Amino acid sequence: MIIANPIYDVVFKYLLEDVEIAQELLSTILGEQVLNLEVKPQETATETGGGINILRFDFKAILVKENGERIKMLIELQKAKQAFDVMRFRRYLGDNYRKEDVVLNEQGVSEKRPLPIVTILFFGFSSRQHQVRNSKD
Repeated sequence: MIIANPIYDVVFKYLLEDVEIAQELLSTILGEQVLNLEVKPQETATETGGGINILRFDFKAILVKENGERIKMLIELQKAKQAFDVMRFRRYLGDNYRKEDVVLNEQGVSEKRPLPIVTILFFGFSSRQHQVRNSKD
């Protein structure tokens, strides 16, 4: 039996294009059930020279919180091999923070507002020289 290793960009991309696999992976990473997952058309794989350097997926998801609340959100996932790719990803996120989608407010009325965004980065380089922050800081 041959097992594909997701450390390789081609395999990682192949796995995340399968919605069921992506849904299970994101549920595991986020620690919450991903009820519905839609792959957004912004998925990009930028190739330079010897292979894929930046792999980015955009998902629109509905998560179920522990209290049963359902939340619609964007999930941005990137696998990067270089530190400068992270800065490019930050600019990309800034553009997505301005986008709005239809959600139900507390009164059950539909309105347009920006969706919360969760970012997931997989580094293919050492981040020791970079200050790393997370949502608990």
